[in-house]
Amino acid sequence: MSESINKHIPQWLTPKIGAALVSVLAVYFLFPTFYDSGVWPLPSNADIWTSIDPSWMLGLGYAKAKSLTWGNDVVFTYGPLSYITHRISMGAGKYGIFIYDIFLSCNLFFAFYVSIVHSQYKRLTLFIVFTILYVTPAFIGSGNSVLLLMLLVFWIRQSMDKPNHLNLTMQVLIATLLFFVKFNTGLISLIFLLFSFTYLFFYHKSFRLITIVYFQSALLIITFGCLMLQVSLMPYIMGGINLITGYNDIMYLDGGFENKYNIELVLLVMSNVLLMWICIKSKQQMAKQLLILFLFGVSSFVVYKQASTRMDIQHISEFYFYFPFLILAVHDFHFIEKNYVSTIVVTMALLASILFVKREGHKEFITLKSRLTKPDYFNRLKYCSDSSGIFLFPNQNQFPERILKRLNNERVDVYPWNIQMLVENRLNCALRPVFQSYSAYNKYLENLNYNFYQSVNAPRFVIYENVSVDNRYALFDEPKVQMQYAINYLCVDTFTYANRLMMLLERKQPAKQILFTKHQEYEMNFTDEIFPKDSIYYEIHIEKTLKNKFRSIWAQSPELYLQILKGDSSWHEFKTSSGLLESGLFSTIYQSNTNEVFYAIKGDSIPQPHKVFTYGLRSAKDGMFKDRIKVIEYRITTL
Repeated sequence: MSESINKHIPQWLTPKIGAALVSVLAVYFLFPTFYDSGVWPLPSNADIWTSIDPSWMLGLGYAKAKSLTWGNDVVFTYGPLSYITHRISMGAGKYGIFIYDIFLSCNLFFAFYVSIVHSQYKRLTLFIVFTILYVTPAFIGSGNSVLLLMLLVFWIRQSMDKPNHLNLTMQVLIATLLFFVKFNTGLISLIFLLFSFTYLFFYHKSFRLITIVYFQSALLIITFGCLMLQVSLMPYIMGGINLITGYNDIMYLDGGFENKYNIELVLLVMSNVLLMWICIKSKQQMAKQLLILFLFGVSSFVVYKQASTRMDIQHISEFYFYFPFLILAVHDFHFIEKNYVSTIVVTMALLASILFVKREGHKEFITLKSRLTKPDYFNRLKYCSDSSGIFLFPNQNQFPERILKRLNNERVDVYPWNIQMLVENRLNCALRPVFQSYSAYNKYLENLNYNFYQSVNAPRFVIYENVSVDNRYALFDEPKVQMQYAINYLCVDTFTYANRLMMLLERKQPAKQILFTKHQEYEMNFTDEIFPKDSIYYEIHIEKTLKNKFRSIWAQSPELYLQILKGDSSWHEFKTSSGLLESGLFSTIYQSNTNEVFYAIKGDSIPQPHKVFTYGLRSAKDGMFKDRIKVIEYRITTL
């Protein structure tokens, strides 16, 4: 049968040409269907959480357009080249996204081509390629950083067998690019690069000098990149590390997808065990085996942890979107001759991704017509500008005329996160460094915002709404910033926006300097309560047990709650974390909505039911936190 088929294959269609044709078609299929992304007005009755994503994308675009310094003026997990992920053209330059798309396409071509040509089990390799084409969404978005990490793994794995200038160049370019795109994957990519070049230095002696040159070039690119892209290196690193470490403790979410979480864990364990077995069976040198296992283990854990922490459909989807590409990148899974164990495990992983996409109804990700025609890409590129993707004018979300007149190009910040409404009303944004309140989830990040309000850069106006995410107590998302609002700002007007009450705060002149003077420090039991006093600020330091730390590696962080007992004897419970508690808490007044904050700022007498009697803590699971906690009290004074 195969001989009769071969007779009908043209002589010019060699295996390499066939692999090149398949790779070109696959890359074309994955090439974006549109050049940049758009931001549209939200419906006037939309829930406030729907403004989170467009707001941080606009915030990053604003930071880029205004040449703010990353690490000092703006602190986020995404960096100055993040526009290649969210594809908002503001501040990106006309050809920035296009250059990246070409770069990514070249990398994808080599990944497909090399895999098909050198595979000893081409049917399995082609099935992996098909799965990638089927499950990869038309809009990759934040997944670009994950995809780049997988491509870095591909090039490192290639260089371990046969290093050359191409795979070394690609490693340097991808690792340094990721560092300025998204800090968490960027940090991992630099660690991967260090391990890769260390391996080449010791085990490919003919490449020692070349390896040193390439590693130094990576450091030079980062150095010059910091200068060109307005990055303050150490603050950029410190801010990124704090955002990463705090995320796991507070951003977990119970989305009701536990069955998918279990499947991901099974696939993670099975694939890593299989790779270990393949490495041992191959009898390669120990260092090479360990590096292969390290690359795949860390990369697979990254996509798994990203899904299992937030546990919403978007993050879970990214596991199934990009796990097949990781299997392609580590060619040990499919380069070997037909092996039943490897075939079964890899096929299970691929089918899990296909079935997930099919069951969850991601039809918009696999629209064949849009994949083939791509009608909008080059048209949008032709007319690209800083505002080409901003479709916010006109809209139904305009502030009252008196508010706009009062602001009159004055610098204005927004609490908690709705930057989009500032842009919609063409206001002069003056964003604090961690510009969305739910992200300032530890003491370091909170102090960045607090110091911003203590400085001459503090905005004259703030649009304020008391709200948070995931059942968190909004007053304690940024407690020191909230104190700035209470002490140094006046509520000069209120208005309704999207059927919600907003306060317009104006900074007092002159503003006061807020001082925190250490009053006392003591220990108490985890189950004890704090009886708050006026003008006292409380930092609560709790320690995790080993059981907690171990569980947090593989699963969501154990739930921790702040309990508030009001004067009417009613209990209220809010999600919190060790980082938020160390940031601090204060106030003898319960403020759960904008109305209550309004009356507190005005200084009206607070009725007994709204007074706070005690603050307490509760862990959802036993044995997760140590029995003794430390409390530091500070006296709040002003100058």
